[in-house]
Amino acid sequence: MIPPTLAHYRIVRPLGAGGMGEVFLAEDTKLGRRVALKVLPPAVAHDPERRERFEREARAVAALNHPNIVTLHSVEQHDDLLFLTMELVEGRPLTEVIPPQGMPAGQLLEVAIPLAGAVGAAHQRGITHRDLKPANVMVSDDGRVKVLDFGLAKLQEDDRLGGDTASTAANLTIEGRILGTSAYMSPEQAQGKPVDARSDIFSLGVVLYEMSTGERPFTGDNHLSVLSSILKDAPVPVTQVRHDLPRDLERIVRRCLEKNPDDRYQSARDLGADLKQLKQDLDSGAVTRTGAPPATSSPTVAGPAPSTASAASTTLRFAMATLGLLLIAAAGAWWYTQRQPTTPDSTELGPLKMRRLTHTGTASLAAISPDGKYVVHVVGRPGQSSLWMRQVSTASNVQIVPPVPGRYDGLTFAPDGESVVYLFYAPNSFGILYRIPFLGGPPTKLVEDVDITPAFSPDGRRMAFMRSTTDGATTILLANADGSQQAALAHRTPPENFTSRVLSWSPDGKRIAAFVGMMPFARSRVVVVDVATGHQEYVGKQRFDLPGQVAWLPDGSGLVLNAVEQGQGFGSVGQLWSMSYPGGVARRLTNDVANYTSLSMAKDGRTLAAVQEEARIGLWLAPAGDASRARELTAPTAARDGMVGIAWTPDGRIVYGAMTQGSWDLWIARGDGSPPLPLTSEPGVEANPFVLPDGRSVAFISRAAGEYRFKVRAIDLDGTNAREFSTAEGLAPGYVHVGARDVYFNTLNGGRMTLEQAPLTGGPASPVFKDVSKLPPNFAPRRISPDERWVLGTTFEPLRPGMSLAVVPLRGDGPPRVFPFPFAPGPTFPFGWAPDGRAVDVSALKDGAVNVWRFPLDGSAPKPITAFTSDEIYSYAWSKDGTTLALSRGTLSADVVLVTAEPGQSRD
Repeated sequence: MIPPTLAHYRIVRPLGAGGMGEVFLAEDTKLGRRVALKVLPPAVAHDPERRERFEREARAVAALNHPNIVTLHSVEQHDDLLFLTMELVEGRPLTEVIPPQGMPAGQLLEVAIPLAGAVGAAHQRGITHRDLKPANVMVSDDGRVKVLDFGLAKLQEDDRLGGDTASTAANLTIEGRILGTSAYMSPEQAQGKPVDARSDIFSLGVVLYEMSTGERPFTGDNHLSVLSSILKDAPVPVTQVRHDLPRDLERIVRRCLEKNPDDRYQSARDLGADLKQLKQDLDSGAVTRTGAPPATSSPTVAGPAPSTASAASTTLRFAMATLGLLLIAAAGAWWYTQRQPTTPDSTELGPLKMRRLTHTGTASLAAISPDGKYVVHVVGRPGQSSLWMRQVSTASNVQIVPPVPGRYDGLTFAPDGESVVYLFYAPNSFGILYRIPFLGGPPTKLVEDVDITPAFSPDGRRMAFMRSTTDGATTILLANADGSQQAALAHRTPPENFTSRVLSWSPDGKRIAAFVGMMPFARSRVVVVDVATGHQEYVGKQRFDLPGQVAWLPDGSGLVLNAVEQGQGFGSVGQLWSMSYPGGVARRLTNDVANYTSLSMAKDGRTLAAVQEEARIGLWLAPAGDASRARELTAPTAARDGMVGIAWTPDGRIVYGAMTQGSWDLWIARGDGSPPLPLTSEPGVEANPFVLPDGRSVAFISRAAGEYRFKVRAIDLDGTNAREFSTAEGLAPGYVHVGARDVYFNTLNGGRMTLEQAPLTGGPASPVFKDVSKLPPNFAPRRISPDERWVLGTTFEPLRPGMSLAVVPLRGDGPPRVFPFPFAPGPTFPFGWAPDGRAVDVSALKDGAVNVWRFPLDGSAPKPITAFTSDEIYSYAWSKDGTTLALSRGTLSADVVLVTAEPGQSRD
């Protein structure tokens, strides 16, 4: 029993009890104030371990001075009792504050931000809490947050004493005992392994999850089952539990809950920065409570006027789109990171620091103003994007062009910084350049039939842009800033074309930088074009896959660019690079898991805007396509399961492509939830599987690391007998079908998607269609019917709006069947045949949701096969018996980041 008085403290009533002692409300009779006393019970007062842990808490709390950490007044002893006197926090524990359905986003952030700040302050003093949970967080009556109970705290001094090794007497995590509260433990803590500050980050993630949903992410019937869940389960995303939460909150929570400590936030300070930025965006209206771009009261701005379609530019765009899964996959990313990568070998730019500017998850393009004070960016899903202006130093975010049908394909500021020039494709039209005032207003048309973002001369009087033709050739043209007096400067023909997403004019006005490479963007190199003569000169020998933007440094001594390194495979993420000029020495500026898909540089040469992308995609099984009965087969991860193809075996197993260690490999899984097994493990790309008719092997496309051509290969379903399936090769086969006598695959030749075949017995490939004049206009083949009678593809006529589906006879003459496509395509527009071969299935975006729609060949009305209300569909396949649909579903999210670089130390 605790006596009624301890020293000069009068016990008023108990407040609570735990494994580390009892807490009482007491009155300090000397100072006339109320305090909290934490008393080590007499029964364990002589236990050396308990006593050490109690004194540990005293040292930990005494070392801290933070408004959100309970204040320790003194450490005292009365007879044989040890006790702490602490600040009394009037209020309720967070467990009583969280409603059953979770907290509103605003209220959640009011608690989460100071909570992260308190934990960050402890970490700065070398203290790891090790028992963070809602019961140890008090919310005072006036809304203040206080972190309590450092009874399990781990100090840096313990590390110096070897405190986390089994041989140390002071070690408090002994065999058979795991300290902390099981539901909030990190995986490493649950396994009794050494922990550091990142363990607290995981626990904070569990708390944030519970605050968001009212539920714990890891549950079980007993202590051991909870620990098992922590070690192996992926929690349901908070935005699936509560659709009203911002998408960025889900990303923050998910990153905290990564199993691998290296994949989490590396400090509570970084976590707090993201939470603060999200709160600013919510308060400013830049993001709504549901994470969608807010509506504005801005005056309506006239959208780009429709124009007659150009077969040339549309063909090139369509060919680029048909890369489908592979190119979209390259745009995916693991997770958003705010690490500060260093570039010890970079001479042009020093270490980088990054700050996220948007939190919508739907950014696609970004450009920074010459003075670095503003960033214009595109927000929204395909078909309904809008243009926004963000002030870098504040949370101000203004919509300057409202959502209109079509897509933005390029952004840049005019050299004077007073206006924005953007490239826009209205449905079935040319790419058209528009100029719009800095803060919005009526757009002015500049140039029609443009394929990439233009570059302006340093004096702002001229611009350079690119235009393509039906034969796949590309030309850089010069024009006045208003689009007049166009003249060709440089020309390229297949197989190596201009492949840049943007051009860049050198500071001295003498050169224009671009990428040149093979379709689809393999083996690309940087080239500079002499403005006076049109002479083209390669810069260095570094080759890239999927090149993006290029920008000159202010002194002309080099360039900054974003691209995937040659040989890494299309699935790899794009990084930021520097390249000296004229030496051409290429160096990475970043080496992280983020994917950089847009790049723009301010005049200072050290401030950039970029778009970072991340993916969370997994496999789902839907009986008869019923979304209500769909179940998750693999958890959504950055591996993007199934994104590059799915195939069923006759015995009900699923073969799919997934990203592993920077390469696309094939995996095989059963439908019972047992762990999937790898089929291939070669560096490069192995994707788009097709199970052979014998049911024992699978064919797939393969691109070895360092190569740029694809081959068709095969492997037995037990992972043995890997072999080259055919001698056929193609630049970009995006589909494989093995028939009775031949193997079929797509290739991209001269900017046009075609279908080729090769005999199963081996031999050269040949075109399937000998006379393309009999095909529908601009026909792009996609899938062969199960009976090998028909080829499914897409078609469009340059002078008519809308894209159509087309079914063409594979052999012999016969009229094609054309079906107008009434919806927007899904993110990768996957195609497939219905199991009975009498209809085709297509992923489509309608009413804000992506679902699979069925188009009967008899011309009757299409109908939805699935009824999902969230996430996107990247690939799918029916089981052999036609009863179950396997889908690759998830999210691909992107946001704008501000990148600042410190000065480099030297130059080439």
